[in-house]
Amino acid sequence: MRLLVVELHHLGDAVLSLPFIRAAQTAGHEVHALCRPPSGAIFGMRLGSENIRTWIPRWERGIGTRPDAQPDLAGFDAAVCAWPDLRVHLLLARARIPRRIGFRVSQNNFYAPLPRWRQRRLRLGRLAQAVRGWMPGRPPLTEPLDRDLAAKPAQLGKWRTLARHLDLPWSETTPWFEGGAPPQPFADFLAQAHRNGRSLLLVHPGGRLPTKRWPAGRFHDLLTGPLAGRTDLAIVVIDPPDSPPLDPLPPDILRLATADIAELAAVTSAADVVLCNDSLVSHLAAAAGTRVIALFGSGDPDWFAPVGKANRIIATDRCPHRPCVDRCVMPSLVCLDSIRVESVTEQIRLALDSIRPGR
Repeated sequence: MRLLVVELHHLGDAVLSLPFIRAAQTAGHEVHALCRPPSGAIFGMRLGSENIRTWIPRWERGIGTRPDAQPDLAGFDAAVCAWPDLRVHLLLARARIPRRIGFRVSQNNFYAPLPRWRQRRLRLGRLAQAVRGWMPGRPPLTEPLDRDLAAKPAQLGKWRTLARHLDLPWSETTPWFEGGAPPQPFADFLAQAHRNGRSLLLVHPGGRLPTKRWPAGRFHDLLTGPLAGRTDLAIVVIDPPDSPPLDPLPPDILRLATADIAELAAVTSAADVVLCNDSLVSHLAAAAGTRVIALFGSGDPDWFAPVGKANRIIATDRCPHRPCVDRCVMPSLVCLDSIRVESVTEQIRLALDSIRPGR
């Protein structure tokens, strides 16, 4: 079967589709991906470049900008999408893909339906879905599904549902991708840490949106306070492109700027524990099999927690509007401000104890 995987959201979402792609490949299917340009690097860890089609959806283009032409999706036997997005479903119908498998637009399948603007989008989607369903010709989905409400994290659970619907050999065993080589400064630092019997903690303070980033000052307080001078720990801080660097840092901490996603994947794969925000890094590290401590702000861990029983989530219920899908209505980001340095320090201790029992 020539199968198209559609993931037009963000980098972390692309990572969550990798077990499905692996399962389809194991079953002998020819797998292709349709994604935004940045996500091509994620899919490139499982697919050849000739099997990756990048496209910026026209609904993501700014007003007055020229939309991309609709991608050529001819020749596929089936297409799957984990999002209840009627725009994608109609795209697949217009491409005349025979089997269009995905999740119907409904409250249970829809992430964060409580904010008013999300309720409006849900109602419009359900109405348009109903109208299209009554029209003669091609329905948006030929095989509409509903998610397993007991599956957590929910977004990965939807990929599991798709795999089972197609009778694919689902497995969440890590790693989900082929690893590369880390940059030499990191490799040297890691080797020295191992010689000294130290565990390696990788800290990534970045995130795509401010509503997902724990305050930089808190990261700095953690690194210069409770974690400073520990002889059992080697620390690497990634300078992310989306937030300012943490300055100043103790001289024994290695600062690193990864060149691309492949290097970032290699670094997260080699660490013992990764501390990061709810972001690509949390999913990338979990997909590599590394222990993750993920700090959640506006997002919902029940939907997007990094997979793995050993991983730890730090989130609070101080904000009644969470998840808000990054449209904060509070005077400040209380979801992030309420996460204390002491809580993060304790979770780091527990994570390290789990890999060094008896110490």
